[in-house]
Amino acid sequence: MAKKHTVSIQGMHCQHCMMKVNQSLATLPGVSNIQVDLMEEQATFDAENTIDAKLVEQKIQVAGFTFLGLK
Repeated sequence: MAKKHTVSIQGMHCQHCMMKVNQSLATLPGVSNIQVDLMEEQATFDAENTIDAKLVEQKIQVAGFTFLGLK
């Protein structure tokens, strides 16, 4: 069963930013149902496997944003 995760992200300003975050998170293995919320500055997603916070942080940083934490 997939587990829901929330990642806090700083630096998103527009739809294009949301798309970049979505595309970056989609490259993580076992991740699905990605929802990026510009106003809340976060993204939620389901993951089939254990998620490595460092890997999520790398994906967010490569997309050009600041990783603030994973819940």
